Amino acid sequence: MTNAKITKRALLSSVLSLILCVSMLVGTTFAWFTDSVTSANNVIKSGNLDIELEYWNGTKWVDVNGQSDILTNELWEPGVTEVAYFRIANAGSLALKYQFGINIVSETAGKNVAGEELLLSDYIQFGVVEGVNGETGAYATREEAVAAVDANAKIISDGYTKDATMVKDEELYLALVVYMPENVGNAANHNGTDIPQIDLGINIIATQVVNESDSFGNDYDTGATYPQSANGTFAGGETIKTDDVSVKLDNAAEEAFYELNVDNKMESTNADGQTTLSLNIDLLKNGVKIPAASGVSYAVEIYVGKNLEIVSVKHKGEAVSNFDYDINNGKVSFETDSFSPFEVVYKTLVAKVGTTVYYTIDEAIANWKHNTTLTLMNDVTLSSAIQLSSTEYHVLDLGTYTMTAASTKDAIQIVNNGRSSASYTLDIKADANNPGGIIAKSKAIVKTTGKSGVKDRPIIRFYNGVFTADNIVSHSGSNGTNCPQFQFHGGVYNGNMSANRALFQFFGGTFNGRFYISVDSSAYALISGGRFKYLDNLYGSALNSDKFTIGSSKGNFDRGVYVDKDGYIVVGGPVITESTGYAAVATNVSKAGSYLPYSSAATYGLYYEDAAMAIQKHGEANVTVFGD
Repeated sequence: MTNAKITKRALLSSVLSLILCVSMLVGTTFAWFTDSVTSANNVIKSGNLDIELEYWNGTKWVDVNGQSDILTNELWEPGVTEVAYFRIANAGSLALKYQFGINIVSETAGKNVAGEELLLSDYIQFGVVEGVNGETGAYATREEAVAAVDANAKIISDGYTKDATMVKDEELYLALVVYMPENVGNAANHNGTDIPQIDLGINIIATQVVNESDSFGNDYDTGATYPQSANGTFAGGETIKTDDVSVKLDNAAEEAFYELNVDNKMESTNADGQTTLSLNIDLLKNGVKIPAASGVSYAVEIYVGKNLEIVSVKHKGEAVSNFDYDINNGKVSFETDSFSPFEVVYKTLVAKVGTTVYYTIDEAIANWKHNTTLTLMNDVTLSSAIQLSSTEYHVLDLGTYTMTAASTKDAIQIVNNGRSSASYTLDIKADANNPGGIIAKSKAIVKTTGKSGVKDRPIIRFYNGVFTADNIVSHSGSNGTNCPQFQFHGGVYNGNMSANRALFQFFGGTFNGRFYISVDSSAYALISGGRFKYLDNLYGSALNSDKFTIGSSKGNFDRGVYVDKDGYIVVGGPVITESTGYAAVATNVSKAGSYLPYSSAATYGLYYEDAAMAIQKHGEANVTVFGD
């Protein structure tokens, strides 16, 4: 009985305990099987990019940084030969690409014994041989060294550049052989007073290369660019320059070996159109970075770009208040007492109308009114065709920049608003030496459209520029008395001329397209100058001297016509009546181009700079060849 009570109490206690446990676990999840796996020691550490350039000093390998005694001879004369041995080594953990260079940092001209200017770089030759280890395999004789490079030697002013890649622990040995050939005479013998001198720079730069991989592949290094570097011996007030940065030393700076390094140059543009250019600029003296010092300042110039609005310049996050910006050369200049890092924030000026500048081409076009000039300040891409009234006058100055039409759109359309008399509507011009241009793939640079019964006579003129399109100009109309006029005064035209009754005048330029021109008694074509790949009447309309003339005016065939060595028909200058300067003349020009009968070539023949070309186009019976 006692045992039974004890058993009941124990069972009741167990049941209560179970109920209590269940009540505590209400709302939880039962996990009947458990296990765990732990991955420890997932180390994140930086890769190391480290390249070394050393030279053999006869006893050991020495870092070239700051060394000025690699080539020590100061008494160059015919026969003198020096050899420097280099070792390039990837001492880091990452693969890299590098550029090894030998170049003249500066040169001082002297005078030879005849009193003539003497540049030592004109007489000293050099060559670089790979695989020569100065520690274990130096050249035994002067003759052996010169023989190793003589066949491919260059004068020292040509410089040397080697681009290559290296994986971890890879090394490359180079021998630089510099010599003055024994056949150099007194032209290189200075007068004893005006002594020529060369400061030779030897440097190496390196950056990441596509090799190592992350979770998405190995292409994250694709955009890596070389740092910029310049070095040499400089003194106070002198300027050290890389491609994009220059630093003028403080006037009190002592003469020493200085090195200017520019790296981590990056640009990013935000939603407001502001671009931030960030870069590190470091100046080293005898291999040691120059710290800030009281009363010492350096004049810095950074090339950012032309035609910008500089929003701010910062150094180490602090605003630089005394900066200047030259909109024409694109450089920001300021003074600083220390270096790295710098930041320039700017907005791009796209165009201006008159003197008012705009950040978008659409905004500039919206303000391009009658009798005003739209000037490009950067390359632009249009969002739609520019529409101009035929009764207004506009000037488009491309300068050195390119305007690209919107996809499948004309660049410019002249809207027919009834200009009753021939008057100027649009002038397009570009820089004469470095011309900009317009691109309109599959469409026209300028399109005009006639309206039935509406007289509309705008004049469109081209001055220089490079124009590429299916049609340079395009016009549809039915009456030549109501037509536009197109004039060409220089430039390059990569496209056709397509017009149904329009007036064309060519005064100069290179034309690489064909003519699809239909004319009548008042819609004529005049070629007074230019260079033409084709002169064909592809519309097949009836022609006569009143409708088409190669000369100074309608019916006056007083311009020379010949074919140059590239096969272009060149118009301009006096009528050619003799063979001086030409290889051949064709007396039958009917097959050379259907417009040529309306030129001086019909009477005096078509002259050629290349006789074989003349024979090929006309046959031997129609060609007279001058000379051999």
